[in-house]
Amino acid sequence: MTWGTVLLPAFGTKADKRTVLCHFLFTVLLKEQIHNGMISAEMESAISQDHKNIDHLKAFAIILVVFYHTLFQADISYANITNICLTIGLGDVHVPLFILIAGYLCHKQKIRTFYRKKVFRILIPFLFFSILKLILNNLLDTQYLHAQGIGSQLWDAFVCGQLYWFCYCLLMMFLFAPLLWDRRILQWILLGVMLAANVLLKAFDAELTDIFQLQNVICYSPYFLLGMILSGYVFPGFRQGQSRDHTQKSTPGMLVCTVLSLAGIALTGYLRFVFNVGDRQYLIDYVFGICVMYLLYLLSELTVRGRFTERILRLVGKWSFQIMLLDPFWRIAVYMLVSQFLQAGLLSAVITTLADLALCCVTCMAFRRIPGLSVLTGLKPWKVN
Repeated sequence: MTWGTVLLPAFGTKADKRTVLCHFLFTVLLKEQIHNGMISAEMESAISQDHKNIDHLKAFAIILVVFYHTLFQADISYANITNICLTIGLGDVHVPLFILIAGYLCHKQKIRTFYRKKVFRILIPFLFFSILKLILNNLLDTQYLHAQGIGSQLWDAFVCGQLYWFCYCLLMMFLFAPLLWDRRILQWILLGVMLAANVLLKAFDAELTDIFQLQNVICYSPYFLLGMILSGYVFPGFRQGQSRDHTQKSTPGMLVCTVLSLAGIALTGYLRFVFNVGDRQYLIDYVFGICVMYLLYLLSELTVRGRFTERILRLVGKWSFQIMLLDPFWRIAVYMLVSQFLQAGLLSAVITTLADLALCCVTCMAFRRIPGLSVLTGLKPWKVN
């Protein structure tokens, strides 16, 4: 006998019984009984598979981010038409994919627990690496400073968030995210409003204040909102104790989506590079980015489990946030070394990217073994009840 069968007699109808049992399965059994072997292997495998796919997507995103930064570090981002197309294409995908995943994982929970997680996983690492970056920039190389004078540098780093704008942008989105939980209509309305706002900003070539990363929050919020909307279509099956088969797309459906994504990439790419799209450029970039993200999702589904490369992807995805914070430190050093042997080009950028990712992963492994440092970098946050 389980606790579910004890609770059921208190409710009259079969629908009530199913509702109570499904809620109980998600809130208690799903969290506790996986470890006790009391949940079916199918359910456990489905949840594990979903987590692995997300890790793979985060790995793809951080690889694109590091490569994108390396192109600018090597000053070859606009060297020729190939590099121009590559740079613009990466810009529409790399950070937006991270933001979309963040929205996808932003689900309803206790408000206090939610904000405590964000403090230990994002805010503390942001403050730690920002301070470290300020110190090193002042001591070693002032060319990477965004402002002169200590007061201006502190304002620039912690009010405007220029050193790690991505972290700041995420924190601002998470600050208001609880207002949108379980409000699907409001999410759709706000998505439309944000898309329209970005189109208007692009049309009038307007720039908002750098304070609180307001410009980037508005620019990337449509991806965060889309992630929240998508999670509402995928997660309910798990919350109701169903297997992955009840929520995943059919093979014909995925094939149709793949064809549409490829067509969308071809059309938006053609409009972007052939025609002057003007104020519609944001929408074209948005559609292009979403189409590429879907193909990356398919790639994560097709990744062979258990292979060495798959395990590496999972590791990179797990530490993707820390890699993004460490990237500025290692990338500069690695590029300076690689440039001694190779001329600036795509080959040197690829080598720099791979070496940068490897060194960031090794650094994360080392930091995890140091208790205080593991908390400051977000690798082992304090446990949240």
